[in-house]
Parts: sequence; structure tokens; C-alpha cells
Amino acid sequence: FMAVTHLDGRAFAKFVAAGTYFLRKYRGVLNDLNVFPVPDGDTGSNMYLTARAALREAHGARHQPLSAVAGAAANGSLLGARGNSGVILSQMLRGFAHSVRHRDSIDTFQLSLAMREAVGAARAALTKPVEGTILTVAGAAADEAYRLAVREPDFYRLANAVLRTANDALDRTPEQLPALKEA
Repeated sequence: FMAVTHLDGRAFAKFVAAGTYFLRKYRGVLNDLNVFPVPDGDTGSNMYLTARAALREAHGARHQPLSAVAGAAANGSLLGARGNSGVILSQMLRGFAHSVRHRDSIDTFQLSLAMREAVGAARAALTKPVEGTILTVAGAAADEAYRLAVREPDFYRLANAVLRTANDALDRTPEQLPALKEA
């Protein structure tokens, strides 16, 4: 297969579409999984609705540079944000968009910086960020992307490694949050 070494607006719109698809597909699992701060049973639905709002805007801008598509996704998610998880997702998209605001496309290293800024924006938006949550998993993913990107120009390879790290971080969250351990 051909290595993908740059992410442009069209590719980012496809990425948002894929994320939205999986949130729709697995929203029931996420609804059941989340118990913090309360087991309200709507986390997956809220994230899906927020992502869908991001996708609607990103899709409309998909022929533009990455900066415009990322900005559109961030705006859409902000206006369509539902619940705590949706607000956190929209803040991540806002941080990402800010990081790429002057770019037509990015390489894997610039992606890792944008991921770090995404997590930072989400953390900064919360009064009391808690470990063992989506922030922990996203932070681990961003750190792994940063560690690998200097020597991995291919987005597919980077994404696979980052996904493994995120899954490992997810598996460790019950040790970080008593509410999760109990559940």
C-alpha cells in the first residue's frame, strides 16, 4: 500500500466522517461504559450527536485547506455539543483547529503537536480535570504520536501504534478512577 504522509482538508473530513460512523455504531457500548461523573447512560449518544454536527460542517468545507475544514468541524461541534463528553470533544476539535489554523496540510509530526494542543484545550476548559477519563486516554495517544512521529512519516503506521497505546491507556483507567473500578 502507498504511505500517506500528508493530511489535507479532504482527508481530515474523511477522518471526521469515520469517527462519526464509529461513534454512531458503538454509542450503545459507550452509553453503558461511562459511569463518571454519573452513569447517565447518554455519553455515547452525546458524543455521536456532537461529532455529527462537526461532520456536517466539515463535509461542507471538504474541498478547502485543512485549516478551513478543521475550523468548520470545531465550529460545528461547538454549536452541536451535547453533554460533558460532547463539550470535551468540541474543545479537542477547537484545540486541533487552532494548531493547524495556518496550514493547508500537515505531516505526522504536526499532527502530534495538534493532538497535544487538542488535549490541552480540553483540559483547560474543565474546572477539575480528572485522570482515568477521556483526557487520560487522549493524552496518552497524543504523547505516543509525538514520540513516534519524528521517525514515522506514514499516517497509517502512526495511527495503528497510537490506537494500541490509547487502548492500553483505556484498560488502565479503572486503576485511576475508583468509580470505574467499582462499576
